[in-house]
Order: sequence, then C-alpha cells, then structure tokens
Amino acid sequence: MKKALKSWEMVLLCILILEFIIFATANSKFLMPRVLFGSINDMISICIISLFVTFVMITGGIDIQAGA
Repeated sequence: MKKALKSWEMVLLCILILEFIIFATANSKFLMPRVLFGSINDMISICIISLFVTFVMITGGIDIQAGA
C-alpha cells in the first residue's frame, strides 16, 4: 500500500484532483457539465494526435534534435 501511494500515477492523480479543487473554487461555473464536456471534446483530438506522434518518436521515425 505504501508503495502504491508513492507511485507517479498516484502523484498525477493527486495533482489532477488538486487542479479540480483550485479551479472549482476560483470559478463556480467550472464544474458545470457543459463546461467539462466542452473541455473533454477539445482534448480528445490533441490526445489522439499525441498518441501517434509518440509512437513515431519511439520507433525512431522522426528526429527531434535541434541540429537536425
């Protein structure tokens, strides 16, 4: 149990929950379903593109060095 709490996935989950708490207290409209679904809709295309770009970088199909 102690190891699971120290994993990076748990840290990311805690940061995500903390973001929701901070933004919800800063703006009361943040937790409205319309706003949340709109944000998810915007992020889906970015996630799909980044998935394929990550696959290309892992397989060595692209060179991301500054001098290339």
